[in-house]
Amino acid sequence: MRRKTAIAGFSYFAGMFFASFLSLRIISMVSGLLLILAGLSFILPSKVKIYCVTIIISAFVGLSAYGIYLNYDYDKVISYDNSVVEFSGKIIDHEYISSDLMALTVKGKINGKKNATITVFIADMEVNYYDKVSFKAKLSKIKDSVVFQSENYNKPRGIYMQGNITEDFLLTEDTSFNALRVIRNYSDYLFEKITTILPNEEGAFIGAMLCGDTSGITSESKTNLFRMGIGHIFSVSGSHLVIVGFMVNAILDMLKLSKKKKFIISEIVIIGFTIFAGMASSVVRAAIMMTIVNLSKQARRYNDSLTTTALCAILMTIITPYQIRNASFLLSLCGAFSLGVISPLVIKAIDYKYKMKSLVNSLISMCCVTIISLPICIMYFNELSIVSPIMNLIFVPLCSFALVLSVVIAFTGGISVFANPILIIAGIAVKPVLWIADIIGKQSFSFVPLGYNFLKFAICLVLVAVIILCIIKRNTLFSIRCTICGLIIIMASSVGYSLATRDDINIYVISYQNSSITVLNKDRRTVIIDSGGKSTEGCIRLLQSKGIINVDAIFIRDNYDSVKIIYENSLDFCNLDNSNIYEFEDLTTFNYYGAEVEIRKDGYIIKYANTTNVFKISNDFEAPDCNTIVDFTDSNNTFVQTNNTNTVFSKNKKLGGTAVITLNPNKTPTIRRLNYAFG
Repeated sequence: MRRKTAIAGFSYFAGMFFASFLSLRIISMVSGLLLILAGLSFILPSKVKIYCVTIIISAFVGLSAYGIYLNYDYDKVISYDNSVVEFSGKIIDHEYISSDLMALTVKGKINGKKNATITVFIADMEVNYYDKVSFKAKLSKIKDSVVFQSENYNKPRGIYMQGNITEDFLLTEDTSFNALRVIRNYSDYLFEKITTILPNEEGAFIGAMLCGDTSGITSESKTNLFRMGIGHIFSVSGSHLVIVGFMVNAILDMLKLSKKKKFIISEIVIIGFTIFAGMASSVVRAAIMMTIVNLSKQARRYNDSLTTTALCAILMTIITPYQIRNASFLLSLCGAFSLGVISPLVIKAIDYKYKMKSLVNSLISMCCVTIISLPICIMYFNELSIVSPIMNLIFVPLCSFALVLSVVIAFTGGISVFANPILIIAGIAVKPVLWIADIIGKQSFSFVPLGYNFLKFAICLVLVAVIILCIIKRNTLFSIRCTICGLIIIMASSVGYSLATRDDINIYVISYQNSSITVLNKDRRTVIIDSGGKSTEGCIRLLQSKGIINVDAIFIRDNYDSVKIIYENSLDFCNLDNSNIYEFEDLTTFNYYGAEVEIRKDGYIIKYANTTNVFKISNDFEAPDCNTIVDFTDSNNTFVQTNNTNTVFSKNKKLGGTAVITLNPNKTPTIRRLNYAFG
């Protein structure tokens, strides 16, 4: 059987990925079914039998590994939910949230028994990596909310609980030599050095590329860079390690060292940079794959990209199964699979022999990465870049050049005599990238919003159809044509959906901790009514997921000055005139595409279609003494939604909820609840 490791690896990966959506009980049932199927496979002809048994058993191992992780790790850790515990361990990361608050990521033991990694919040203080801490804290399970999908982000990192320290906090400085601490502190030192020499967004961008710290990049630039399809470049990833590895190998080749010495030095650099980058999943993936390639060279064995990718997937998830839902890891794996396996096949099938061959082949590779990554983008992101292949082709070389220069600074210890002139050149290289991103990111043609279930369904349906046709035909050129047709269908679906809903007025009501934000939207033009200012992050996520790029006005009730600043800083990716941000008056009225809106201190009323439809939305509709959330009346019936009913507006007071009311002069108004991804 050819490529046994690849077949087993991807079957194992598929089994574990499938298991990550299931409960322990269902995993046990499916695992038993797979064992039965494996037994029945022995009656098949020998050539087919070996494939079937390998695939089924490998999928069984993946399912079982995730089930064991759920039972012996995850479930036992979250059993401490809402409990006061004693915790002792070491600080593996720290982040300053505000001037007087910080978050510590601590790895250790709960009550001296269960190993766990948790996040705790404490008053701002001086700490260092791997300092020892002990404390008492009340823990709670990390959950998604309307403001941030926290569980979705933290669970793949192995962090399931968070809490506030209650008492007995003891910090013990670790004065012993720790190589991990030295490398992490050196990373922080270089980031500070870079942003000091270049105290603008170019410096923050270069620092993010080298050190992985994106705190200096504005939310506007992040959004625009992702819409342009090159957001991966400022997050330390496998491509960064490949560039560093290439530089080191070039230097080692000039020194004419033996293969063994080259291997040792190369591995030291790979491990060091992986720690330097904070052990990001994508960097660890690249480190494993580069190590496998280096080992194959030492053993004089042929290196197969498909097998290497599969082996990497096994090694990264067999010990830490929660990585299987890590967006960074999945995108990195898709990128490696696309560039190492799919792109060479497509380039060979097209066999372009004319001018600019290398440029065309690079564009083909970028398109392959974009297409293979589509399912992951749908799962984890609010938007999908349409211009990604072209933008990567143009701007990644500039960013890579700046990264090479920053690596030189790292190798020279950040000495000012080298760092100052090098960073000036690097800053010049990335300046046009940020400038173009600011222009492209504000154009609706550059991205497709993924906050519409119809578009997600259309994309998934087209992908499945293309995959089935490709498997049946087994012809590369036919597969390329199918893929192109699929992309055209997806773009046509997006345009068609926009045209079909152009007359709809959507009223999004976002509730969170006794406050609410109402977003009135028609054809991507928007008015925002903010009552409380506690869910602005959720509002921003909603705008991105729905592809809203025009905000006509914002009305703010509470904390006007501070909330206005948040919107001004966070909505730069939208076309917003800051002079159109207003404070609630005693009575504010305006017409919004036929809907008359009256804003009052105690709520607001939306009258639609000559007052036959009336919506009364209270600002504090989560308050215990407020029962009526939405009062909808027309000529035939009355709909009253209350806190006590378990329907679209039922919600967790702490985590919040979102619902959408859709109005159309030719249709019956509808009300439905949205999930935390606003789908």
